[in-house]
Amino acid sequence: MLYLQGEIMTAKKHKGLRILKHIVRFFLVPIIIILNIYIYFFLFVELREFPYLYVLMQILGVVFVLEIYNNNQNISYKLTWTIFILAIPFSGAMFYLLFGGGKTIPNRKNRKIIKYMEDKIPQNDLIDEIDDKVTKKLCRHLYENTKFPLYKNTNQIFISDGKKKFDMMFEELNKAQDFIFMEYFIVSRGEIFNKLKDILLKKAEQGVKIKFIYDAVGSGGTLRKKDLEDLKNHQNISIVPYNPLGYNISLAINYRDHRKICIVDGRVCFVGGINLADEYANIKNRFGHWRDNALMIEGDAVKSYMALFSINWYMSTKEPLSINSYENKHDIINDNYVFPFGDGPTNDLNPTYSLFFDMISNANDYIYISTPYLIIDKVFIQALSSAAKSGVDVRILLPHIPDKKLVFKITQSHYGKLLEDGVKIYEFEPGFNHAKNIIVDGKYGYVGTSNIDYRSMFLHFECGNFMVDDKCIKDIYDNFIEDLDKSILIDYKTWKKRSIFSKMLGFILQIVSPLL
Repeated sequence: MLYLQGEIMTAKKHKGLRILKHIVRFFLVPIIIILNIYIYFFLFVELREFPYLYVLMQILGVVFVLEIYNNNQNISYKLTWTIFILAIPFSGAMFYLLFGGGKTIPNRKNRKIIKYMEDKIPQNDLIDEIDDKVTKKLCRHLYENTKFPLYKNTNQIFISDGKKKFDMMFEELNKAQDFIFMEYFIVSRGEIFNKLKDILLKKAEQGVKIKFIYDAVGSGGTLRKKDLEDLKNHQNISIVPYNPLGYNISLAINYRDHRKICIVDGRVCFVGGINLADEYANIKNRFGHWRDNALMIEGDAVKSYMALFSINWYMSTKEPLSINSYENKHDIINDNYVFPFGDGPTNDLNPTYSLFFDMISNANDYIYISTPYLIIDKVFIQALSSAAKSGVDVRILLPHIPDKKLVFKITQSHYGKLLEDGVKIYEFEPGFNHAKNIIVDGKYGYVGTSNIDYRSMFLHFECGNFMVDDKCIKDIYDNFIEDLDKSILIDYKTWKKRSIFSKMLGFILQIVSPLL
């Protein structure tokens, strides 16, 4: 796996830094915080009497700024850390050591993952048979960034509503004969979880093997241990948290499993933005009407999602999962191109960011984007602006009722440049838009778990489907256009008239947004 090999090289390069990081995590963070407070508040007036301490702090800041400059992180991410470290060198450097520069998988664990994953990702030469030069270029770039393959013999069904997704998923789960794999960022107690639990227990009684990963932070406030007792006590069900919180003072908790995957018998897979919680089906009203969507995938492309699941299963349990023993049963034959792939903090090539950028850069007629957040670097914003100025119809659908008010302020602070250059921005008036998809020229599409923000692009484990000339692109288009009629078109002149406080807050939040 390319990104795992890259991670090993990074780990070797920074081996000494990583050892120091572990020492700091366990023993020195409280001391650092207290010492920094002492230096800046109690010794500020008398700092001239401690010139060597001052020089040491500045040297420490410069060393870490040089380390940041030399790494492969996003330029905005690096710039924000640089400002933070230069502003408060001592604490800034220590917090970068802890939270900014590390990866989640140790060198030894990476080696084990590579060894057992060598035969897990099926490879093919389908990219070579593509005639269209742009399509071949897009697929080749995505392959080189992920080493995941392109597929045919796959059907995709676009699901435009959370309730429909759960109805279809529960129907498929009830058909399970051999195994069920599930991986979700948020699992929340409620009506959806109760229905799911009943189905899983029933299928386990029938001998179906069930493996389930939930993110420990994403589900931290919505799921209790006793909610899982019945599932955990069944011999055919294995359920584990991804990267649970412990006593380690580390914000490797920044690197979350943001994927939403449900696989049944290797035959069918559900992916997209919809978590296992009542609000996603509009059973529970949190932020008005919850707009979301997903894909049901049948056929060869399910193999890559099985491989993605097996990677995080190993990371969560240390148990190698032999996915070759789980058959991919289907009888689908067609010529539709489908490219499922994964992304994560171990991949310095940032394939999701690169794919979105490639899709935008190669658009001729239109770019329609649905995302809950728009918190990204100036380069990405400029690509959207350039497309609009060249005559491409660029439309972005965002929430009108936010789930996080400060995050929404950052999103709105990006409107100006886009609106001025001709991008049309809409806010979904009935509530919260959580759908994550892009369609370009009716030819290319993406549906997955990635938001257009720093966390999804550079920190979280994500997944999604890139598609070419697939019939469901028309369904995504129709759903997008239909919901624009329920949305507010943002006016540039009105946006400029927002309060001074909103402007200042947006400016400040933009600076620190890569760290949020």
